[in-house]
Amino acid sequence: MRVRSVPLGVAALAVAGGLVGLWFASQSLRETEVESNRAGAVSRSREPAPVPSAELIEKMRREAERQEAERRERFGPDLAGLVAAGKSAQGLYEYDKDLGGDVTLSLVLVPAGAFMMGSPEDEPDRFSDEGSQHRVNVAAFLMGKYEVTQRQWQAVMGSNPSYFKNAGLDAPVEMVSWDDCKAFREKTGLRLPSEAEWEYTCRAGTTTRYSCGDDESALGEHAWYDANSGRTTHPVGQKKPNGWGLCDMHGNVWEWCEDWWHDSYNGAPTDGSALISDKGASRVLRGGSWGHYGRLARSADRDGGRPVIRDIYCGFRVALSAVPLEGR
Repeated sequence: MRVRSVPLGVAALAVAGGLVGLWFASQSLRETEVESNRAGAVSRSREPAPVPSAELIEKMRREAERQEAERRERFGPDLAGLVAAGKSAQGLYEYDKDLGGDVTLSLVLVPAGAFMMGSPEDEPDRFSDEGSQHRVNVAAFLMGKYEVTQRQWQAVMGSNPSYFKNAGLDAPVEMVSWDDCKAFREKTGLRLPSEAEWEYTCRAGTTTRYSCGDDESALGEHAWYDANSGRTTHPVGQKKPNGWGLCDMHGNVWEWCEDWWHDSYNGAPTDGSALISDKGASRVLRGGSWGHYGRLARSADRDGGRPVIRDIYCGFRVALSAVPLEGR
């Protein structure tokens, strides 16, 4: 896949006792090797290995801490079920989720922050359901770097429901309902992003119509939509990423979110969580698609669909709460 997984080095030992044990083990292995080469020796007297000095133990402890700090700086903090894959060009930590069959799924550790969700009343092409604009605080979490692909869906679910199979296994999976995505989530331990998490990640710190600015003429460098798609999906990651290194947040396929659809933000959570308390008829979709106008790919644009519907416009990307393993 696109983000290489770099194997982690041997975990640094955190306590002096472990280091001393390692030192004695290395001495024992060395003696065994030397003695095995003494052919014909009648007797072998062994002297106990010298106990390492307090100074040596402290030196080894400091070196272990240095290596651990270097590993964390290079690869990121340990997260459950994920392999640290280093930093992106944008400076954010990336991780790989093993899906089996030599297929992985890449996630980006999105930093915590706050943003204004929705669109201002004077934004061109704005719809009333994008208001009222409001401040939302978002905790750090992991977001799929790409939309879930046909290859990844097949690795987990054992089939490929996509209409656009000719686009290749690295094109986003489509013809999947919100309910289908729930089954994928249950098998992988991942989840759908909330609508707030989705917009926060799409904007990547921007306040413009698109993450690449206000001018739709620049959208073609970042998105597959009706003006350039050729009426099909395309392999993920071919267009420029946004400011946080995520690809296809605009266009390619609409992306399911966790929230129930409401026609305004009245009563919407302000902590980044999904709106799930009042059930409706539809779930939220975000981002536009290969078959829709560029104005529908705006960062604030939103739509909804019945959770059982499957069509050629809809896919998804996954998220995961960022909970470092204790003691690491």
